[in-house]
Amino acid sequence: IGVLRKGGPKPNDKQPGPDLNENFRFTGNDEGVNRDWAEVFGTDDKGRLLVDGMSVRLPYPTVDANWQAWREHWVAGGLVVRCDGEHHVLWRDQAGQVITDNPQPCPGRTCLAKPVGRLEVLVSDLHHMGTVTVQTTSKHDIMNLDGCLRALALAFGDVSRLPLRLSRVSRQI
Repeated sequence: IGVLRKGGPKPNDKQPGPDLNENFRFTGNDEGVNRDWAEVFGTDDKGRLLVDGMSVRLPYPTVDANWQAWREHWVAGGLVVRCDGEHHVLWRDQAGQVITDNPQPCPGRTCLAKPVGRLEVLVSDLHHMGTVTVQTTSKHDIMNLDGCLRALALAFGDVSRLPLRLSRVSRQI
């Protein structure tokens, strides 16, 4: 039903958006979701749909069903390459066809793919049926989220049964 990001909108394709410090920025798939988000969580002084943390649950029992971390290269026409760091597991050929059944070796340093992590969550306070995608392009966030999710799965098994708090915490790296 929407996406949570930790940065403001990009001023252009070459520059990242400004960091929102401890906040997430929500973008709903339609105006009704945006309106309900503002009603539940409020807006900042600029009218942006920001939130500093929320109660969430994971919709699926396994980490891999809730969490994806890849390296991807996007252009205006869509996704060009999805890479696992060793192989291009999804790529477009010269005719524009998407290939998923013939992984190609990653070219290494010349690979244009950038890290991206996506976590599907159910936001407890938002009264909409559907998931919100928490998206990050920070390799440090990706490593941290992956480690936390896998530790929860080791300790508790089915991660969909756990009430969680999603928030941002500044750390020195």
